[in-house]
Amino acid sequence: MSNVNITGMGIINSVANNTEEFKNALIEGKCGILFSKDINGYIAPIPELDFCAHMSKYKNMYPGQYKHTLELLHKEPTDVKNTVLATWEAAAMSNLMDVEDRRRVSIVIAGSNLFQSQVYSIYDKYWERSEYTNPRYAVRYMDTYIMSLISEIFKIKGEGFTVGGASASGNVAITKAKQLIDLDLADICLVIGSPTSLSTFELKAFENLGALGGKEKKVSPAEVCRPFDKKHDGFIPGQCAACIVIEKEGLRSIEKKAALCSAVSFLDGSSGSSPSLEGEIYTIKKALESAGITPGQVQYINAHGTSTPMGDEIELQAISEVFINNKACPLVNSTKSIIGHCLNSAAIAEAISVIIQTQNGFLHSNRNLENTINERVMLIEGSCKDTNIEYAVSNSFGFGGINSSIVLKKV
Repeated sequence: MSNVNITGMGIINSVANNTEEFKNALIEGKCGILFSKDINGYIAPIPELDFCAHMSKYKNMYPGQYKHTLELLHKEPTDVKNTVLATWEAAAMSNLMDVEDRRRVSIVIAGSNLFQSQVYSIYDKYWERSEYTNPRYAVRYMDTYIMSLISEIFKIKGEGFTVGGASASGNVAITKAKQLIDLDLADICLVIGSPTSLSTFELKAFENLGALGGKEKKVSPAEVCRPFDKKHDGFIPGQCAACIVIEKEGLRSIEKKAALCSAVSFLDGSSGSSPSLEGEIYTIKKALESAGITPGQVQYINAHGTSTPMGDEIELQAISEVFINNKACPLVNSTKSIIGHCLNSAAIAEAISVIIQTQNGFLHSNRNLENTINERVMLIEGSCKDTNIEYAVSNSFGFGGINSSIVLKKV
């Protein structure tokens, strides 16, 4: 099994346009959630960005790829442009353009059904006049479209695919990327998450399922997402484009952001939306075992922590079983309290959150945590906490009994 490191990160979400801004937002506990009249509910959207202005920083660094990116994405949807911007940040940070053998660079895209709102808008606009449908839609609706664009921009010619894992898609993608490197099928892998573009139908289905938070519609947006608090009532959809670059140890002389010690994913044998205590316990234990560490060596857990009552309760029980019962006392927070639940890209955003926090010696607080549902677990309350973290676990659990966990180490 190869030792792998994370050498590049890029992110755009409701509180930040890059990793530096994300660091500041985590320290401040800034909230990206607002109330949208369009959906009559709460959401943490990406603010409108000037794509060309954000790309301009690469104009002199990589003029050829810069120019081609502008030409290629001229008429692309906003979600696609934001994904490419996040990938550019990660690629530049990791000096990806200097890699000679592009056949040894791979791409894994996290998630499925990424562009549901685009599908819905096409249906609404062209149902009566289908002959006017843009021919590019034939490739744009596919989840592999993002992968193909990234491949063309950065001349990546190794393996490429998308993986769906519901809310755990990001960690599932990280798991597959690590396996590519472990199996010597790639030296470098870009793991990319696009903003999940939900249509009215998906949002209404989540609402009818009882999964969405802010049911009263009168709560302040800054207070509506409450992971592990007794007033939690559901998740808040968030938007995020994120990318991490994973590569084999010793491949290049380049700054490492973190070591990826393990990444695992397992099923519960269930097609429903309810979490499984047994499945979460097993997954976390296997992540630690694969990393070769004990529960006592973990100082921090970035929880799945969606703010749904059953999900929060089961996850804290699993953490108690694995860690507290073994006399370990890791600190726990949920980045979703700041940026909402970013669905397909959530786990990649949260991996970046973990790396930023461990690099800079702090842990952000759980927003709106006033009355905890579990006194045994050391949930971070109040303000940002200064601390030194060596090993961290990041959990992601998805509908359909999909459990995933990764272990990251500070370098």
